[in-house]
Amino acid sequence: MEADLEKARSESASLERQLADLRERLGDSEGQLRSMRAQVRQMETELLDLARPKEALREDLPKRAIEKYKESCADGAGIAGVRVSAGSSPTPGSASGGRD
Repeated sequence: MEADLEKARSESASLERQLADLRERLGDSEGQLRSMRAQVRQMETELLDLARPKEALREDLPKRAIEKYKESCADGAGIAGVRVSAGSSPTPGSASGGRD
């Protein structure tokens, strides 16, 4: 009976060590999880910071295209300055389509 008691104490001590080890590993895992969550939040913030200028550019591009078109019209190189002949590709200011 004394041997059984000693065996139970030994098993209990072993289980307590395993429990302590598992608790330590759980704490490490929780720390890693917190770190990963912080990293995800940082990446989401960076993604939003990158998306804002993209949206601004998307809104700005049509305005810039119109401004460039207006400038080219003022220079005489706009749509009115392009001449097209049958069977040729349009070239600015060329009445013969580039076959002068």
